[in-house]
Amino acid sequence: MATISGLIVALEGIDGAGKSSQCQLVAEKLRSRGVSVSTPSSDPQRPLRRAYKNLIDHDEGFPDARISVLLGLADFAYVKQLTDDEGEADVVLLDRYAYSTCADALALGMQPEQV
Repeated sequence: MATISGLIVALEGIDGAGKSSQCQLVAEKLRSRGVSVSTPSSDPQRPLRRAYKNLIDHDEGFPDARISVLLGLADFAYVKQLTDDEGEADVVLLDRYAYSTCADALALGMQPEQV
C-alpha cells in the first residue's frame, strides 16, 4: 500500500480577503526554510476559475447553484492535476478548497443530498 506524505493547507475567506496573498507569503517563508511548496491555486492559467469568476462578477450571468458547484468542483480537479504535474511537494497551499464550493451551493439553495 502506498503511503501519503505532505500537507495540504487551504486558506478560506471571502473574495478579496487576501487568501492568495497570504498563500504567497506563507510559501515564501516555507521555501526560505527549505520546504518544497506548491501553490497551484495562484496559477493564472486556471480557465475554469476564470470562467466562474467572470460569471459571478456579473449579476445577470450568475450561475444557478448546480452550475456553480459543478464549475467549482471541476476547477479543483484541475488544481489537483496541476499539483500532480508539479511532482511531490512537502506542502500544497490553496486559496480555497472544494468544501467552499459545496458551501456556496448550499447557500445558493441546493439541498444537501444534491451537493
